[in-house]
This record gives sequence, structure tokens and C-alpha cells, in this order.
Amino acid sequence: MRITFLGTGDAFSNEGRNNVSILIESHDLDLRILLDCSPQCIPSLRKLGLKISDLDYLFITHIHGDHVAGLPFMALSLIYSEIGGRFSVLGPPGIEKFLKTSYALFYGSGSPEHTIDFLPLDAKLPIKMRHISSRHSVPGLIYRLELEGKSIVYTGDTAKVDLSVFAKRADLLIHEASDETEDPTSGHSTLKQAAENARDSQVEKLFVVHRPKIDPELIQAAKTSFENIFFPDDGEVVEL
Repeated sequence: MRITFLGTGDAFSNEGRNNVSILIESHDLDLRILLDCSPQCIPSLRKLGLKISDLDYLFITHIHGDHVAGLPFMALSLIYSEIGGRFSVLGPPGIEKFLKTSYALFYGSGSPEHTIDFLPLDAKLPIKMRHISSRHSVPGLIYRLELEGKSIVYTGDTAKVDLSVFAKRADLLIHEASDETEDPTSGHSTLKQAAENARDSQVEKLFVVHRPKIDPELIQAAKTSFENIFFPDDGEVVEL
């Protein structure tokens, strides 16, 4: 299984990094799964030689532009460029309405509902998927995907949530860390809180995304809670 970090930046693209999108490719199952679809995800996929129709599933964590704004552009490609292609989307309530509204505002013509299948969260999938609610300014989801004998947990945007049961012994925890002040109203987590979640969940590795530039001293402090922390750059590939 290959995981490609298409984008790792926060909502403001600090350090010139794209907003968060993560591509999971399962060799054994012949599946391509996208976690969130940033405004920059399409050119990132094109650079890998992939079409939108090469995707099988898109999991959306919440309806904020830096996580979902790529969706109307994906629909446009399927309507006019990759004719006949389609994929499935799962996400929080309102995701289908978001696509219809944003597509109509952006382009007007075409029918995006004929290119994308919106599935309920309890749909039967070729992988095992579980979810819990995040703590953010809008309703959101935290996903756990299990495939090829490996488990991946992705938080999206969230204030600290107890993941000790949900993420227990996951191979990979992909956790946001854009809060630098531990503001309980921010709807985001700090690096320290992400590291504590990794420690309490006994995960194998922690990959930190949706992050600004982080002070090296904060990184060293976080590693006192959990040592196995990684800070992927855009385009970085991890094999599981």
C-alpha cells in the first residue's frame, strides 16, 4: 500500500504547502482512496499521472474550503473531460448539497450528480471503515480505514479528541496540528496534543499534517510524549 501526501499545509498554505489531501493506493485491492480534496488536489493528482476517474472513493472529513473545494472541479472534469468516469463520496451531512450549490455557482451548466455517487456512511465497502465525530467549528468526522492488514486513522480538523480506543494500535495516525496556543475554542489540536493521542493510542507512527511552521523546540517537547513523529512534505510517499 502506498500513501502519498498531496498536501500537508494548513488553511493558509504556510511555507508554501498545499492544503491537506492524502492519496491511498492499495495494490492488493486495486483501489485508490482520497482523504479530503483540497483546491490543489487535481494538479497534484495529474503530476502523478492520475485522472479523477482513477479514484474509487473520496472520504471528506468536513465542509470547509481547504478540505472540500476540489470537489466541483473534479465534477467538471468528469462531465466534460473524463466522460463516463465516476467515483463515490462519503462524508458529513450536507456534502451533496455543497457540490450542487458550488458547482452551480462556479459553472452553471452540467449535472454533477450524474458523475459522483454519494454513499451513506454505513455503505458496504471493499474495506473496513469506522468513524467518530471530530470537535470542530462545523460537523466533522475522524476516519479509521483498515485494508491490506493495516490500519490508518485520519483526524481531519479537530480539537483534541480521546482516540485511545478508536485509534488503538493503528499503524498510522495522521493528525492535524494547526493550533499553537491550546485555545479550546479553536477547533484544532496542538502538536503536543497530537503526540499525546499517538502515545495513548499506542500507534506505530504519527504523521502531522494541516500544520503551520512548527518551532523545533515544540517538536522536541512533543517527542517526550511520543518519539515516532514524522512531518511529511507535499508529494512525500510512505509505503505500508
